[in-house]
Amino acid sequence: MPSTPDLGRTLDTNPPWRKACERRCAFAVRYAAFAVRFAALALLFSATVQISNAQQPEELIVAVIHVDARPSDTQSASALLDDFRRSSLRDPGAKGFEVLQEIGHPNHFTLVEKWFDQKAYDEHNLAKHTRHFRDQLQPMLASPFDERIHAELNGS
Repeated sequence: MPSTPDLGRTLDTNPPWRKACERRCAFAVRYAAFAVRFAALALLFSATVQISNAQQPEELIVAVIHVDARPSDTQSASALLDDFRRSSLRDPGAKGFEVLQEIGHPNHFTLVEKWFDQKAYDEHNLAKHTRHFRDQLQPMLASPFDERIHAELNGS
């Protein structure tokens, strides 16, 4: 005859495997929370990098131009170069513009122009004020000016 279960016996509410299961579940919950936080940070970092890359130029153009004025035209050339610097900084895409005067040779100047990209540099060279500057500078030159185009290595 089959035995009947003992109905008076109490059920074990904490079987031995339960604690191990709870530990595994707690670990899984903590791991999932960590994974969600990590994914959120990764997305945030990715969006920040994309925004900063969009704001940074892909190729910064630097033009270095050496100008040798006739010694008798040093002051006129200096004033013309300073006016050109100020008007060039208003051009779209201008990042910086410096006019340097060589120590010991005051009629020798170096212009360092920084442009966000090739397009901005090309548009600057076609601008009315640039053509006007070159027309005014031409009779003051002791030698043809030397213009060299560079790309900035550090990208800043």
